[in-house]
Amino acid sequence: MIQKNSLTRFAIVVLALFALVALAACGTNTAAPKPTVRSAAPINPPAQSNPPSAQTQAAPPAAQLAEPTAALGGEGAPGAEGGRPEGGPSVASVTDPGGLPPSPATNDPLINQIGEERMVVYHDSQNRYQVLFVNGWQTSPGDVTDSVKSTNQDRNAQIAIVNSGGKSATEYATADEAKLKASVPSYQTIVLKPGQTPYGAVASLIYRYQAGQNPVTGKGLNYIAARVYVPRQGSSDLAIISVTGPAQFYGDLSAIFDRVVNSFKWL
Repeated sequence: MIQKNSLTRFAIVVLALFALVALAACGTNTAAPKPTVRSAAPINPPAQSNPPSAQTQAAPPAAQLAEPTAALGGEGAPGAEGGRPEGGPSVASVTDPGGLPPSPATNDPLINQIGEERMVVYHDSQNRYQVLFVNGWQTSPGDVTDSVKSTNQDRNAQIAIVNSGGKSATEYATADEAKLKASVPSYQTIVLKPGQTPYGAVASLIYRYQAGQNPVTGKGLNYIAARVYVPRQGSSDLAIISVTGPAQFYGDLSAIFDRVVNSFKWL
């Protein structure tokens, strides 16, 4: 009897162990899988330190005209900043006749840096007009009474005020052409034409001539010049803006000369 009870208890213990093992296995199989944690995508992705466009996009050009500043004559500068004031019309060249050959290669920094000139406002001593001259060019009294000249090397821009005597700009230019033919060595008219600047109608006389002497050939040096005649409405005042440069580089220099002429404004 004692032996039978022992066997019974042993069987109960074995069955209990099997039950525990079964329960453990069942719990392992039915447990919920551990969730995977994922990072949320950022709303605003971080900016690239070197975006592709920054490596290929050219920097914006630096300002080429002076901000309104003290004029060379000592007066405060007006708001106009360039040959083509903001919002003004795009005008054809009044100093370049067109058809000139390309300028040859040169080490002249003035020619190579055309388009990068800083311009400054000038008022004449009688406060009759304003104009832009190239900053860095020497400004001095001109070749005739009460005129002003801006010069660099062998190129210059000069402004003189004359009495038109009742002539129109074209009539005065025609009379001037006759005088130049009689007085300027190797004078040759390229063109005499009407023109337009942002501030009004003008007449333009462009011509060739010789001056000085070539040390090698002994011949005169070739130059091209333009005279632009700017009338003052309701007055006999007439501005003559004369620009000059070596013939071989004139086609490039006219870009500077146009900015001077187009900036001229009666006050």
